[in-house]
Formats: sequence, structure tokens, C-alpha cells
Amino acid sequence: MNTKRIAIFASGGGSNAIKLLDYFEDSKNAEVVVLLTNNERAGVLDKTVDRVDQMIINNEGANDGEFLVE
Repeated sequence: MNTKRIAIFASGGGSNAIKLLDYFEDSKNAEVVVLLTNNERAGVLDKTVDRVDQMIINNEGANDGEFLVE
């Protein structure tokens, strides 16, 4: 079985993102590989810096979806 790769989108404090990270932490079926936000001041960035790769995107860059294939 292939492990599913999950991206989490968050823009605030991160309580739901942290719950998702906790839930999938020991999963054999899925792993969270990146956290994306359009808010460079989102509290979730500080809370998850050591747990998952992070990417800050802006609305203009998100329009064409290029950030998804980098």
C-alpha cells in the first residue's frame, strides 16, 4: 500500500493543523508532508516549525497552482 501524502492548509493559530499532525504522526497509511499558509504571521508557523515543512504562498502565486508542483 502506498503512503498517502497530505498537505495541510492553515492561516491562523493552528489548533486544527496540530490535531491533524498529531493524528497522522504514527500512521502507516498517511503522512503530513507540508503545511501551507497565505498568512506569514500565522501562529501555526511557530507552533509547527519543527514538525513539518512549511510554505508561505501569496494569493497571486496560488492562482496558477505552480506552487503545487515545485
